[in-house]
Amino acid sequence: MKGNIVRLKTLRDKLELRLKRIGGDEYLEKQLVACEHSLARLYVSRWMLEGGRGRAKFPDDSLEKPGVWSREEALKIAKKYPEQKEFLEIRRFIALTMLNQSKMMNSYYWNGETYWSNDALRNEFSEVDGKLQKAAMR
Repeated sequence: MKGNIVRLKTLRDKLELRLKRIGGDEYLEKQLVACEHSLARLYVSRWMLEGGRGRAKFPDDSLEKPGVWSREEALKIAKKYPEQKEFLEIRRFIALTMLNQSKMMNSYYWNGETYWSNDALRNEFSEVDGKLQKAAMR
């Protein structure tokens, strides 16, 4: 998995560089989005594999915990495309998984900060779910 991530990051960097040189090229932009989507999905998979060991509970109260860095990278990529369905689905999956894993008085690292209540996760889930419902109505 690590090799695939490295290759996708290299491809993404090359596409970004080429887009900067050439300017707006629709085909390259679509390729970049597809590359970033694949990369975000790989990071989510890595998070699930690294963090879900043992009792399938995700220890996630700091960036150093297994899988947290990968989850944060997936989230960072997905937030670059705030209106695209496939990225919204990634964000919803992450928030819902964390909400389902959360227990009372459990801290978690989310979007660069440590939280002690589920409010940030609920807000993320509500925001993303609302956007997905609007997109489904179109």
